[in-house]
Amino acid sequence: TLIVADRQEAGRGRKGRSWSSPEGCNLYCSLLLRPEYRPEQACMVTLVMALAVSEAIHELGMDAWIKWPNDIVVSARGENYHKICGILTEMRMEEKEIRDIVIGIGINVNQTEFPEEIRETAGSLALALGREVSRAGLTAAVWRYFEEYYERFAGAQNLRLLREEY
Repeated sequence: TLIVADRQEAGRGRKGRSWSSPEGCNLYCSLLLRPEYRPEQACMVTLVMALAVSEAIHELGMDAWIKWPNDIVVSARGENYHKICGILTEMRMEEKEIRDIVIGIGINVNQTEFPEEIRETAGSLALALGREVSRAGLTAAVWRYFEEYYERFAGAQNLRLLREEY
């Protein structure tokens, strides 16, 4: 199940950090999965999503890099790298089986102003590309890649079929 929002009132990242979520300019999504693989495989879905986001950004004509497994950074015109995406994956268990996994992503798409505490490290696709980006088009591209990559991952129950993309 995919949920896409126009804004978030309580966006958060790792370790409970806040995530700036202004209305009408970025992409905020949560994906609910009910997988049939072992819990130790679950940590890899963050990387599957990171690959999907970076590939969707590549379609816009820009390179994107995975920083850790849960951040995407870009660099435009020789500038420093700026974080444009955060991915937060959470898993719930029942006994020794996965009940569900939620992958939350926030992508700074058309945001041009950032809170002072993150102004030096945050960026957006619009700032990097010098033009507005279609949020609907980006959403479609991310989910198209995620479905393809997730199918490979779930079939193999590891990342071996995604090595080339990574």
